Amino acid sequence: VDTRVVNLMEKYLDLNSIGLEEDDDKPINDVPLESIEQKTTGESIIPLAPSALGTKIGGGLVRGQHVVVFARPDKGKSAFVINQAAVCIKNGFRVLFIENEDPEVLTRLRLLSRLTERTKDELFADKEGSYKLACERGYKNFYLKELAPGNYAEVRALVDKVEPDVVILNQIRNFSVGELSRPEQLEKASIQARNLAKSRDCVVFSITQAGDRATGKIYLDAEDVEYSRTGVIAACDLAIAIGSDKELESRGQFMINIPRNKINNVREPVHCRLEPFISRVTGV
Repeated sequence: VDTRVVNLMEKYLDLNSIGLEEDDDKPINDVPLESIEQKTTGESIIPLAPSALGTKIGGGLVRGQHVVVFARPDKGKSAFVINQAAVCIKNGFRVLFIENEDPEVLTRLRLLSRLTERTKDELFADKEGSYKLACERGYKNFYLKELAPGNYAEVRALVDKVEPDVVILNQIRNFSVGELSRPEQLEKASIQARNLAKSRDCVVFSITQAGDRATGKIYLDAEDVEYSRTGVIAACDLAIAIGSDKELESRGQFMINIPRNKINNVREPVHCRLEPFISRVTGV
């Protein structure tokens, strides 16, 4: 993609977001408590998986919030968000999964395995039954689009078309955001994801990498984000950092760290188990 085109598109979108329509430009006053309750409790809350993590941060997520997930390569990022997508669609929420890291067909296969709790061989051995079971568990609420690598103009257009409750961006480090330094690119990508959540009234999960200093570490912090010590984390409401060492990995486990939590400020890690063949993540 021509970076000059990307820069122009992003500048246009930034300016367009500033020029609000007349009715939207007025501050809102006198909002009744019933309206606030409706948006922050009950069925409006987006579940956060695994349930041990959701409980720890207060029950779930509110539309407009931005979650950053990071870890070293092959340490559970994809499994975490596939598990998250399955839980959401099973509960009736619409999920848009933007994939620019892994092949689309493999992401879809992993989602189906998680949703049906069947391995790849079990899915293919009973294709009709597996598809029926997946549909009963919300498969038609799942929308997947592969980009290579994509930019936020494309993402916004897809969000406007699908109108999802949850958007998963795998990975923001791959998006075209203009000719900037690597730290500036990641910070801009994270800010754009936050703006997407707020402007489209959905929850956004942004996936990125942890840097070399996170290798072999169980407990990660904000400085472990690759190429960014503050920029990426500063633009999110909740940061989830997946850490592990050889001992945990040998037991099929990892640690979910919470280096940033604007929701209720709880930072206690969550010890988790991963079932890799069906991408299921549960608390230990």
